[in-house]
Amino acid sequence: MKILSERPDGTLELLDPEPFPLEIHLQELLETHPSLVLADLVEDPDRQIWTIGWEVGVEAGSIDLLLLDSSARVWVVETKLATNPEIKKQVVGQVLGYASYVAEWTSEDLERIGDTYLSTRATDGPNSLVELLVGELGDEEQAQELLEEAADRLTRGDITALIVVDEIPKELRRLVEWVNSNATFELLALKIEAIPHARGRLFIPTVVGATAMARSAASRRPSRQWDEESFFAELDRNAPEAVPVARRLFDWARANDRLEISYGSGAELGSVIVSNRFGDDDWVPIFSLWTDDRMMGTWTWRSEHRHEPWWVRYIDTLSELSGRQFTPEVGGGFPMSSMSDQDVDTLQGAVLELVDRIDTATGG
Repeated sequence: MKILSERPDGTLELLDPEPFPLEIHLQELLETHPSLVLADLVEDPDRQIWTIGWEVGVEAGSIDLLLLDSSARVWVVETKLATNPEIKKQVVGQVLGYASYVAEWTSEDLERIGDTYLSTRATDGPNSLVELLVGELGDEEQAQELLEEAADRLTRGDITALIVVDEIPKELRRLVEWVNSNATFELLALKIEAIPHARGRLFIPTVVGATAMARSAASRRPSRQWDEESFFAELDRNAPEAVPVARRLFDWARANDRLEISYGSGAELGSVIVSNRFGDDDWVPIFSLWTDDRMMGTWTWRSEHRHEPWWVRYIDTLSELSGRQFTPEVGGGFPMSSMSDQDVDTLQGAVLELVDRIDTATGG
């Protein structure tokens, strides 16, 4: 693409790109302006994207940048300059190797990495990933649903590996387009040209990848409002063995006037959230049920209540039921289908005890 500027005398001047002196300059540009990776993708102009990791360590090395977008897609980003000999072949294997590690992460892993990045490097904004997403999406339920959907996509290999360069050699272009047309994941290359300008610099992003300009609607995250009927129908399709446990917990919560049921709006995963309201307008989400057979404790969903002593016994109970050690900083759950009748009784008792403790602490 040629960029022309009109001179005062009416003639045109060809503007030439200026090189990035160091790879870290390209990396820092993307860190500060992650929307550049979307600028050449026209199918979803309302899509948002956020930086959630910098030099993220994995067994094979460190990921230059980790991004998360509003369609619940995780981006593994590797930056390279044309002068780097790895730009032709090695970089593809490198970024795909990193993506293979990311594909094993859970929503808790994403939250932990995002929290670390925001609290140590991006210190002038939110200190946690959930707080960042709440500010962008509007509430904590949507923030947590986005993280859960992102983790679900990772387990299905639905991930974007992105190579960001200042120039794309023919060999790299050919390899990216071939891989991208023969894989379930997405491999893209993004060229960013920086052009000097009177008021600063112009950045010209160009995406290379066979599907980059025609991303399927499935990769977007339109809002879907779930309800009782759609939730149980989807759960029955995904995990029919979990339906009896989910139905028992749902009916019990609905019949208890101290508990409140709401539904998620995830594009792919449906959820039921059981909460307790107290005071004039405060509330605590206690557990959630998901259409992929998960029951999750939700004490991490509201950061202002995460460390309240109310949770201690409840967290211990869920740790015992799941066989995992949860903490106030690390939430999680386990398959509903793994729960016995006695487990359900234990969970219900722990919920009622938790509500009693909240009432005592808040004067409810």
